[in-house]
Amino acid sequence: MKRNDTAIILGFSGLTGSFLRTILNRDGIYSKIVLLGRTKPQTLEAREVFVALDEMYAEGFSNRFERADVFCLFGTTINKAGSREEFYRIDVGIPLSLAGIFSQKQGSRFFFQSSLGADPDTGNFYLRVKGETEKKLREMNFFQLVVLRPGLLLGERKELRFGEKLMQLILPLFSFMLIGKLKKYRAVNARAVATVMAELAKEEKEGTFVVENDEIMSIYNDLSK
Repeated sequence: MKRNDTAIILGFSGLTGSFLRTILNRDGIYSKIVLLGRTKPQTLEAREVFVALDEMYAEGFSNRFERADVFCLFGTTINKAGSREEFYRIDVGIPLSLAGIFSQKQGSRFFFQSSLGADPDTGNFYLRVKGETEKKLREMNFFQLVVLRPGLLLGERKELRFGEKLMQLILPLFSFMLIGKLKKYRAVNARAVATVMAELAKEEKEGTFVVENDEIMSIYNDLSK
């Protein structure tokens, strides 16, 4: 299969997405990088194109792009969304709308940042939402679907999330205790997740692949040697 020339990043301004944007520009794998979001960045790199999120629902959007590699690092919080219903619409509805468009384009690939513990049958609302999204993505017709399940993401967000920030400060202090089967629960740097996602995009393997948190860290450590 001919390598896709276009990458689409949904969530390019987020913690992991901002790292991925930098990495894809640096590596030069794609001739075009589409930044899909609500707000246009102040500056665009030479190969970047910004597309407003609302345009995704406009007639003709699908015809603007051939098959592509779609990177979805999109999400919100219940507090920011205002309700569970709105959170679900944003966190599930928007990624699946984009996935539905490109699953119809033969040869497209989808890379999804999910979460450690994602499960459509769990009682935890957040993890159930991520699990349901994964399940629906598997039902689509992608040449390659890659799901990354990172643990708590470390890094500086543009927006303040107090609870998450507190956990970012506390969890690393206990990482040395998380060994063996518990190792997968360690916090992981968002740069590592973005680096691994970009690296996996170089491997054109047909099928569905789930990369758990401990595997993300292992791949990143190997790449850093």
